[in-house]
Amino acid sequence: MCDGKRGPVLEFAMGLLVAAGELQGAQRLQKIDAAYVNTTFSSAPSHLDFMEWLAGEGVQVAVPTHTNIGGWDARNPDLRVGPNIAQANTEARRLIELHRDVGCHLSMTCATYQLPSTPKFGSHVACSESNAVSYFNSVAGVRTAKYGDYLDMAAGLTGLVPAKGRHLDAPRAETLIFDIPHLPKPIRRDDLTYQLIGYVIGRRAGKDVPVITGLNPDATPRNLRSICAAANASGVVALYHAVGLTPEAPDIQTATRGKDCPREVITAQDLAKAREDLSEFAGGKIDAIAIGTPHASLDEMEETVNWLQDRCIAPDVTFYIQANRFVFEVAREKGWIATLEHAGITIVTDTCLYWRPATRGLKGRILTTSGKFAYYAPAELDASCRIATLRECVESAVRGEVWRDPDLEGLG
Repeated sequence: MCDGKRGPVLEFAMGLLVAAGELQGAQRLQKIDAAYVNTTFSSAPSHLDFMEWLAGEGVQVAVPTHTNIGGWDARNPDLRVGPNIAQANTEARRLIELHRDVGCHLSMTCATYQLPSTPKFGSHVACSESNAVSYFNSVAGVRTAKYGDYLDMAAGLTGLVPAKGRHLDAPRAETLIFDIPHLPKPIRRDDLTYQLIGYVIGRRAGKDVPVITGLNPDATPRNLRSICAAANASGVVALYHAVGLTPEAPDIQTATRGKDCPREVITAQDLAKAREDLSEFAGGKIDAIAIGTPHASLDEMEETVNWLQDRCIAPDVTFYIQANRFVFEVAREKGWIATLEHAGITIVTDTCLYWRPATRGLKGRILTTSGKFAYYAPAELDASCRIATLRECVESAVRGEVWRDPDLEGLG
């Protein structure tokens, strides 16, 4: 492929991968089972030009290649507002079409690990989305580095990546221990706690590989995902291990590989401070709710339905849930989508709401369950945010003002 005999696109892709490998000191290339590309994320001229070139040359991806979110939701064509929005929508649609033309799976999600086709433990992939990189490495035991544009697409086109970083054994070893002391049961079991733990770890871990002890042994994949997403908003944590919960850390001895690692404690006070950092207001009227950054899971959909209890959202509150196509279809079959829409909630697919062009009605005072959304949205939108539990979000949306769960006062 490097010699150009298979065309200029593959020559370019291999040249990019070889150059990246040389910069990293890689000794060889590693075959991958799948790629997860970010080139749908922005319809910038460079992305459009690049994908037009690929499609024009008639190339096809070499391994299953899934797309991240884009800027267009066909179910909600008037979702975005702002100047030049018609052109932005046209470009976003065109970018999606071009990925289809080169053989990509139009998954259109930042939560690719929710798809039925998730790779198996020990396999190698090339992933670009930060929360998915962390989830694959940490929770699924799937090996990937963080691949930017256009290394991710080069990997999809060739089925190869540099054999370096998290693809190898040594860089997956733990170098810093975070101990979570016993927390009150209402705090320990709520997903908000995992968002806050992730935020704290992201701020403290730096380039270390954290291992976490003391997490609730009943923690769910959704909880572990929350650590992934928040830790990669406040920091860069491509891999962590949770003792007894993640596949490469069945116990502390295995997790540390016998090394004497430095230890830090994350206290309830640290979590309360994290919530304060991610909250720009404490009470009063709200304007919007944003759920699903990363895309909402099936249990989040079900939990929202259960907390609603057949009530409707206050008329002056905008409520969005973001989900991928797979979760949406399963939730629709279960009748949850109809229930949520009847209550006044808009279900968004294929895109993300914390970046521009701005989303209709998503401004002012916003409650969110997501540390990632609370971290990024205030800089992107005309908005202030408060991080909350899913129950608090639903209750607040029904009332039109902040409702705080009295059982979680220890979290601020």
